[in-house]
Amino acid sequence: MKTTKLPDGTRVYALRAPEARMLDHHVDGYLQNGIEINDGDVVFDVGANIGVFSVRAAQKGPNVRVFAFEPIPDILEALRLNAAGAGENRVEVLPCGVSNEESASATINTAPRTMG
Repeated sequence: MKTTKLPDGTRVYALRAPEARMLDHHVDGYLQNGIEINDGDVVFDVGANIGVFSVRAAQKGPNVRVFAFEPIPDILEALRLNAAGAGENRVEVLPCGVSNEESASATINTAPRTMG
């Protein structure tokens, strides 16, 4: 597990530092192109990965509440650390996936991690 700084100085945990910065770049794009998060909103981050979107959402106001869903154990560890850094009770981590069907198990395919 590594820590890295995002462009604004926010520190996050990641499996690979370049991946965290790339995720932040994507989140910045979402927030500049139509996604609005206002103080008091409740946000569901489904497939939260390491939680960069969750952290950025929590930064939008002191009363934003985030529910972050991530089923992959290695990634979940980084998400939990990043959620803790967002402030007490700001990001609730749920160690599960989300589906339109009830199931006790599922197969999750992930992209190979090639970034160093």
